Amino acid sequence: MRQRISLLLTVSLLLSLLTGCQQPAAESDPPASAPAGEAAGSDIVSGVWNGLGIGMPAGSEYYGFEPAFDSDSFKSPEEMDAYIQGAYGLSEEEWEEACIVRESGMSAVELAALRFADEDAAQHGYDCLKEYLHAREGDFTGYAPAQAKLAADAALVIEGLYVGLFIVEDSGYARQVFVTMVQTG
Repeated sequence: MRQRISLLLTVSLLLSLLTGCQQPAAESDPPASAPAGEAAGSDIVSGVWNGLGIGMPAGSEYYGFEPAFDSDSFKSPEEMDAYIQGAYGLSEEEWEEACIVRESGMSAVELAALRFADEDAAQHGYDCLKEYLHAREGDFTGYAPAQAKLAADAALVIEGLYVGLFIVEDSGYARQVFVTMVQTG
């Protein structure tokens, strides 16, 4: 038990440090983070994650974080594009920035924050994530009812240019943190 608590603290501290480890993008690269005065997806996801005290098991996937150490868990930008297109049904031209953390295996836990160019694109992103959420619930229905319920009770939130998806135990808290962070930038 003591090792698990130590691991959770280490992961939480690591995540809080990750957002400061990003290198500036070349001028020709698309923006990797939110413009000044706007919330970054990685900050939003980290804020929810740390507030809930979620301990992600080995093998969890991290998209949109700059890895501070070598790990197969941290996915490349290309892998993030492929995940967002394959799972959420959004092409890379439709969103500007994203951060996703998801457990693997028999768990529905997933935290995602995406920023879009305009409110129409954000609404389309919300609609696509609504379909994804319904599919996730169906993925677990019948053989993992607790995970299906987790997906059914998830928070899907649109706030201006941002869409957040939080398949977690306390989705109400996740929603509150998401809205606060987006509004305060």
